Amino acid sequence: VKQQKPEFHAYQPPTEKWQADAWQAVEICQVKLHDPEGVKALEYLHRRGFTNDTIQHFKIGYSNGVKVGELWIPHGIIIPCHANGVMWYLKIRTNTVPKYTLVKGSRPKAIFNADELAMKKIALIVEGEFNAMAAWQETRGNCEEVAIASMGAAGYRPDLAQWGVYLINKTLILALFDADDAGEKGAMGMCSTIGNRCKLTALPPGSGDLNDFLTAGGDVAAWLRSEVDYWRE
Repeated sequence: VKQQKPEFHAYQPPTEKWQADAWQAVEICQVKLHDPEGVKALEYLHRRGFTNDTIQHFKIGYSNGVKVGELWIPHGIIIPCHANGVMWYLKIRTNTVPKYTLVKGSRPKAIFNADELAMKKIALIVEGEFNAMAAWQETRGNCEEVAIASMGAAGYRPDLAQWGVYLINKTLILALFDADDAGEKGAMGMCSTIGNRCKLTALPPGSGDLNDFLTAGGDVAAWLRSEVDYWRE
C-alpha cells in the first residue's frame, strides 16, 4: 500500500477574532503611551534612542492592563507585528523577568516589518524588534535601499511556505544577531534556511546589539552602507 505524503500547512496567523481584538488593543495602547500614565514608558523608549515618529510608525503602545474582548494585554510596552494587514503577534516589554512576553494567542514566528521587506532587493534581518526599529530609524533618507526586518527572537526561522514571498526577490540578505550562543545559532540557522544570499555580519567589537550601538552614538547608516558595499562587490 502506497503511503500518502503528510500534508504540509504553512504557518498560520491567529484567528480573525484574535486579530480584530489585537488591532483594537494596539490603538488603545498607542493612546495610553502618550497619556500621563504612559510617561515612564515613553521616556524609556526615548532613552533607547527612538523618536516619536519611529514609535508611531511601528504602532508602539503602553498597557497598564488592557482587556479587549477575550484578549488580555499585560502591563508593559506593546510591540505589535503585522504584515499585509494581518496581525501576527503582540509582544510586551515588561519591567520584570522575563523582559519580554507574548499576549496569549500570538503567533510569534513572523517577520517584523515584513511589508517593507517585500519591496526591496537587499535586506538586513536582525534579532529583536527594537534592533529593527533602530536600524529602520537611522537609515531613513540614508541607505534606504536596504529593507529592515526581524524574526523577533534568535531561535525563530522564517517558514518559507508562509514567508518565502517576502524573501524570494532578495539579491542580498545580511543577518545580524546578538554576539552570544543563541545569536550565533540563530544567524547560522537563518543563513541555512535562506541559502547563499544570506551573509553573516557583525557590529564593531564591544558595540553590544544594534540598539546599544545607536544609543552609544554609533553611526548605524554608515555601518550598514559599508557592510552592503562589502558583500555586494
